[in-house]
Amino acid sequence: MAYVDQNQSKEKTIAAVITAIILAAVGYAFITGLAFTVIKKTAEKLNVIDIKTPPPPPPKKPPPPPRRRRRSNRRRSLPPRRSSSRRRSSHPYR
Repeated sequence: MAYVDQNQSKEKTIAAVITAIILAAVGYAFITGLAFTVIKKTAEKLNVIDIKTPPPPPPKKPPPPPRRRRRSNRRRSLPPRRSSSRRRSSHPYR
């Protein structure tokens, strides 16, 4: 096996130690960054005001439709009829 016979060099050991230090620092940053007690103390110091927005005005009612005039029961006077004595033209559309 080729991997078993290899010697571990000094540079690989240094790289592994540096990687472990970086991971430890990132882990510490996560743990201290998630400390909720500091956030709670800061939130208590803030002055928060609840501003209520006024409700919208009620919608306006549309005006009523215009009133129609009543039709009278009287018949209109019709024009006089043509007398039958007149001769009609032979054209069908007249």
